[in-house]
Amino acid sequence: MNSIDDLIASFFKDPNKNLGVTGQFSVLYLLRRDILTCFGMNPDNNEPIGFRALWPGTMGVLAGIDLLGKFFSGEDSIGNVRNRFCEFIKQNFDSVSPPDEKIIYQLRNSMLHSFGLYSRGRKCEFRFSLTHAGRNPLVTRIGGDNYHIDTLTLYMDFEKGVHNYKNHLMTRTDLQSKFRSMIDNYGFVQMQ
Repeated sequence: MNSIDDLIASFFKDPNKNLGVTGQFSVLYLLRRDILTCFGMNPDNNEPIGFRALWPGTMGVLAGIDLLGKFFSGEDSIGNVRNRFCEFIKQNFDSVSPPDEKIIYQLRNSMLHSFGLYSRGRKCEFRFSLTHAGRNPLVTRIGGDNYHIDTLTLYMDFEKGVHNYKNHLMTRTDLQSKFRSMIDNYGFVQMQ
């Protein structure tokens, strides 16, 4: 059986290290490399590659928050997605202030479920516009139910969140237990 330190090291493998195309890979490793590619960066060295796919890159970041929310909470029940997602952001993102995590959750819903920029919550609607500048606040309320999201800021906050979570995981046995409970189902894939 792998030690918790080995599992953590494998799961959080540096996405800038090219490990080839076959073998066993961390889901997080593969996702982070794909996000870099979508955002126009060579994942081996972070050099520009001349094209971007910002929409699927943003979807990858949102899926990454979902993934890490499962590990952070130690559960994957269908009815608790929102709580896991928002709690991961609250506990691990540096620059998010309430209720931004709920707005990002609605962006997740609009993009991952409808491939669009509109989401309806229980009591309100959310309409989004996106930029990829990295100079803006993550969430800017434009007025009414309209929100502007900087996807590069979202990506940078996600990467900080990955590192913050890993650091917490290295020292907290409660998080290690939750992490271990999810690793068999969501940790690694075999590529051939």
